[in-house]
Amino acid sequence: MEICKRRVTQRHLGFDKRVRNTRGGWVILGVSEDREKRPVVEGLKNVADIVQRFYDLIRNPEKISHPVCGADDVQVENVDGLHEVVVIRIRAASRTERPVYIKNNPYRGTYVRRNSGDYRLLEE
Repeated sequence: MEICKRRVTQRHLGFDKRVRNTRGGWVILGVSEDREKRPVVEGLKNVADIVQRFYDLIRNPEKISHPVCGADDVQVENVDGLHEVVVIRIRAASRTERPVYIKNNPYRGTYVRRNSGDYRLLEE
């Protein structure tokens, strides 16, 4: 899981493209893990700004080759009435959409997720 308190960055797109090139998955902003890998809800400040920044990034073809999700895939959730988190569903890319890559470079910007590791695809 990712923790994001102020803004969404290019780093989040890196996670998104790896997940999109495989089976899809979820990103939860505002939740971290403790040393035992248990989730810790920390919440977010400026949730509306974070969601807008995420949409700006995923709709920018200079940042990512194909949008990783649609309007219905991003939800703001209130946890225990105290903390807001952003839950993002990343859909798996179809065969015609792959590979999903970042920074306008399909050779250096394409990664795939295998188990808990992320691997850059080779140019071969």
